[in-house]
Amino acid sequence: MKKQVVVIGSNGTVGHALSEYFEIKHGIKVNRLSKSISEGSVPFNAVKDDIFQMLPNLSSDHVVYLAFGITNLDAVARNKENSAELNVFAVMNIIVCCAKVGARIVFLSSEQVFAGIHGPSLETDTPCPINEYGRQKALVEEILIRSNADWVIARMGSVISSKIGNNCLIEKTYTTLKNDSLIARDNFFSLTDLGYVVKILSLFASSHLKHRIYHVVSNKTTSRTAVANIIMRYSKNDLLKRYKLCDFDELSFEEKRPKSSYLYDTLIEDEFAIFYENSHLKIIQKIELLDQLAFSSTEDKNAGKKLATLSDLDLM
Repeated sequence: MKKQVVVIGSNGTVGHALSEYFEIKHGIKVNRLSKSISEGSVPFNAVKDDIFQMLPNLSSDHVVYLAFGITNLDAVARNKENSAELNVFAVMNIIVCCAKVGARIVFLSSEQVFAGIHGPSLETDTPCPINEYGRQKALVEEILIRSNADWVIARMGSVISSKIGNNCLIEKTYTTLKNDSLIARDNFFSLTDLGYVVKILSLFASSHLKHRIYHVVSNKTTSRTAVANIIMRYSKNDLLKRYKLCDFDELSFEEKRPKSSYLYDTLIEDEFAIFYENSHLKIIQKIELLDQLAFSSTEDKNAGKKLATLSDLDLM
């Protein structure tokens, strides 16, 4: 791989995992830029700082991953101007800079660019977002498509992360089940192992293909109830509570959300000959990790459920 790698947003869930993947799997030193300071990253405010000052040698030898932004749907809706400043205008400025020198751009987009009404969304489907975050992502996609830059758009859905505190749907649902909760029976989405996501993203650095939109997801659709059921089945934590079923339209959100926000990939297997592996074990390992964290902070003598066998699980 000849490209020099830049990850802007290197402390986020995907950005950090991607940086680690390049450095550990490929031995490539990543230019990690992040607003929050951490070991190995350089402070970078995408709104205020000049990318050329941070990377004066930026050129066509670089691939720049745009993995930053405000992602909380409610926070974006509450602060439309501030979120657009980061999620749209800061991204636009970096796109212009990269286009000037021929650097490749990999823009991390989202399933939120679709309304999630008519089943799985394909790479060729026209975006039709129903929330502000989706509109911001769709706008950047349109800007890229109209530009003369060397770009790749990578749309993603929910991920399974092996670390605590990341933006992981398994962890979010586990936390929800600690309280009396409503789970929508008709809520469907893409759920993909983060390891697979960063592996595919890394390929875009060296691929000769450009001006492509990819859906970096598992093609098996998952439901909210399936995730809740597997957690209840495999967790040893008796403090988790049985949820109540409802319809998605009965739930109240500050900002609109697609009821069926799942994507379908038609390109990656054919173009890269990489197939998505079953995520059963990854999910169970995350549940066990969450249990360990729960048990380390509370002593529950009655926490003792028998684990089901892997063959019993049919989620991913």
